Amino acid sequence: MSQSMDALFPGYFRLPDEQVEKIWTEAIFVFDTNTLLNLYRYSETTRNDVIKILVKLKSENRVWLPHQVAFEYLKGRAGAIHSQVKAYTDTMSALRELEGKFDNKNQHPFLKEETKHSLEKLFSEITDELAEGEKIHKSRFHDDPIKNELTEIFKDIVGSPFSEEQLIKLFKDGEGRYKNSVPPGYKDINKGSSNDFTEKMRIYGDLILWQQTLDMAKDKKRDVIFITDDQKEDWWLIEHNQTFGARPELIAEFNLKAGGYLLMYRPGHFVIEAQNKLGSNINPATVSEIKQVEIDNDLLLAMEKYPALVTIIKYLIDLQVDVGDSIPSERDLAKALNINRSLVREHLTRLESHGYIVKQQGKSTRITRTLPDIDNLNDE
Repeated sequence: MSQSMDALFPGYFRLPDEQVEKIWTEAIFVFDTNTLLNLYRYSETTRNDVIKILVKLKSENRVWLPHQVAFEYLKGRAGAIHSQVKAYTDTMSALRELEGKFDNKNQHPFLKEETKHSLEKLFSEITDELAEGEKIHKSRFHDDPIKNELTEIFKDIVGSPFSEEQLIKLFKDGEGRYKNSVPPGYKDINKGSSNDFTEKMRIYGDLILWQQTLDMAKDKKRDVIFITDDQKEDWWLIEHNQTFGARPELIAEFNLKAGGYLLMYRPGHFVIEAQNKLGSNINPATVSEIKQVEIDNDLLLAMEKYPALVTIIKYLIDLQVDVGDSIPSERDLAKALNINRSLVREHLTRLESHGYIVKQQGKSTRITRTLPDIDNLNDE
């Protein structure tokens, strides 16, 4: 019996608009860990816009959280808060450095006293605002309104955990999937030791949440809209640095095992569609901010936007530094590359957030992961 190509290979064909509209009105929405942790990176306005969408979906009984995502969120929450606190600390440090350049009357650049007083006032106002932001983020370690809101939204709708027996079977299946680059998650193969159970939970985390989502969709007989800020090729079809949609294998597996349709969105695209299809009232600046966070979370996008980041990575590669080696100080990098020191600090922080370096107070910065091939960044 013959079939059409779109029936045999659903992942390679775009669904008709009317079918997409139907899915948006009936599907269950599933959120990846990174989309929840991003709430700590957003401004209050943007965060409230996203929370409003979640609350609306909750009111329609159309949101669900895999147990693996809940586990990863609670485990990663402190790290997300710490990174934001550090961002405020680093910015205030850079501001003090810049202020110091105008503080010596005997050196250039010279400023009129009136201008200098205005600048001092501006520096003071910015520092006070940053200090208040740092204080707010620090308070979330112990009194976290974001966690409280998410706990209420996902009350009674978090999936059950897999048993140890189920996990052991999934780990075994995962070995074969990862070896053959079957999505999702195979890019995480080097996250830890494959002999340790806890490390296996990290290595196969994406596969666990994927299987939990498949089981839920099959049980409820519902389509799923999945929102993730994971930008690797083990979730997305990427060709020549362009993303064309979800991996066809994922769509086909969902169709085969759950009997329905899967739509996947990054947070920025999701918010736009939520505004159009759910009637959500979104602040105009929200989408721009979410997309900026996506850029910061994606080293490829960050490199496309920030030429100085590429310059720093290329310089370190040319130095032939290896994992465990120290790299030049911020001051030395800034001098060697003729880049402002605060800009060097910003991009080193970006490399640290992606796990390529570790900066230790009072010690040299070390390489912790082989630097990305700037010609083949999608392999990272």
